[in-house]
Amino acid sequence: MSNSREKAMRILLVEDIKIIQDIHVWYLKNMGCLVDVASDAEQALCLADNVYDLILLDIGLPGMNGIELFYRLKERLIHQNTKIFALTAYGDLETKRHCLRAGMEKVLHKPITQDELKAEIFE
Repeated sequence: MSNSREKAMRILLVEDIKIIQDIHVWYLKNMGCLVDVASDAEQALCLADNVYDLILLDIGLPGMNGIELFYRLKERLIHQNTKIFALTAYGDLETKRHCLRAGMEKVLHKPITQDELKAEIFE
C-alpha cells in the first residue's frame, strides 16, 4: 500500500495446496496485506466470522468445491462488503462463466505473478 497511514487490506486465502499458499501469502504480505489462510472449506467457514476486505477462493478444493463454498460464504457475509475472487488452474471459458454467474467478482488464473495479483486486487 502506498500510504503507510492507509488501513492494511485483510485477505482470506482459501487454498489447499501448501506451496501455492506459501507463494500467495508471500505476494500478499509484500503488498502490505494482512493474510489468513484456510486449507479447506471447513476452515474457511470458521474464519468467515472475521471481517475481510477480500477472499481469494480456490474453486478446486477437495470435499466442498469452491462454488458451493462461495454460496455458503455469501450467506454469512450478507452484511459485509467482502469481495470474493475465484482462483483456478482451469483456464477454460466455461469455468470462468460459472464463477461469474455464481456472483464472484473476478476469476484469477493460477499460476499468477505478484504483479498480476497486485493489479487485480488494487485496480
